[in-house]
Amino acid sequence: MNRYLLSALVVSTLFLIISGLFWNDIITAAVDHPGGSVSFYIDSYGEVLPTIDSEVARAHRVFERVRAVADKNTRRLPKLVVVDSKADPWAIALPDGHIVLSRKAIAICHRQTSQGEAEARLAFVMGHELAHLARDDFWHREVFAFVANIRGAENIAQVLRKEQSKSIEKELAADDAGFIYAALAGYPVDRLIRTIDGKPQFFEYWMHQTHRRANGKHPTIKKRAELLLWRLGDLKDKIVLFEYGVRLSHFDYCDDAIYFLRAFQKTFPGREVLNNLGYCYLQIARQAMEPERAYFYWTPLLMDAETRVKFLLRRGGLSIKMLRQAASGTAQGFLREATDYLQRAVNADPGYLPAKINLAVAYLYLGRPHSA
Repeated sequence: MNRYLLSALVVSTLFLIISGLFWNDIITAAVDHPGGSVSFYIDSYGEVLPTIDSEVARAHRVFERVRAVADKNTRRLPKLVVVDSKADPWAIALPDGHIVLSRKAIAICHRQTSQGEAEARLAFVMGHELAHLARDDFWHREVFAFVANIRGAENIAQVLRKEQSKSIEKELAADDAGFIYAALAGYPVDRLIRTIDGKPQFFEYWMHQTHRRANGKHPTIKKRAELLLWRLGDLKDKIVLFEYGVRLSHFDYCDDAIYFLRAFQKTFPGREVLNNLGYCYLQIARQAMEPERAYFYWTPLLMDAETRVKFLLRRGGLSIKMLRQAASGTAQGFLREATDYLQRAVNADPGYLPAKINLAVAYLYLGRPHSA
């Protein structure tokens, strides 16, 4: 090998190793930065426990419901801490897995509104931070604080400043995800972006309160509201996919129903669509079985004909529950698909009866009565 080429390779390799070690130190320092740990906020403000404040207790209950349906980061389990900061409303996701919410933020969510809307406000705010947590959208702030104090690191700081433009996209993505998380958890988040009697909606009011010292890292209030209004319209357009899936399932066209239900799942992966997908796979599994086995467990299956999206869109109507008798069922594979979707539906809402019943039936067919 040409000795000059060899020298270049050696130098390049050393540069990459040194750079890798340097950036590893930076990321480690980001996690270890005082503001990246919940103890910093507890020590600074003091924690408010749910046992001493009913509004804080409500925030914790809402958090548990939203966390159940939110995307998860396998490196950490999200936890909520409320601190006694009354001067300014704020919420933040931390690298250690905590969502920290100020007491003032909770007070604003409860201001001049019903309990149901207060919970929807809390669900959106915490859903937004859970989205940041799931996507690691916090480390660049700590890195900037770290490198800005290093002598000779001006070039690195300039690079990171350029990254701030990406924060706008991240904030919009977190809004979108938080909106969906809150809706999946069953909260009427449509109320947060509708103007009532000419008064600013909560979304606009919250942004004014929390971004009075706005900078280039956050999108405008108008842009954020427009995004959520677009999302609401997109849900309205896509709900027909869910309805087609339900109708096809009702007439035992489960293969076709799965196509439409999966398409709707990409937009709104709620408990109902997960349950109905599990229902379809359970029916297909029965059809792949010998008749003696297919009819061994003569138990009803529950399909949910309503999705929470309908309530967001104010379409009204009565909730319809359809009991389906055992159909007929290469069954093991379909049964596994059924249990996967049904278990996810139960995880999203442990009290959701249709999914629990269907999951029990699927486990019986799998020869796992104790799991049922």
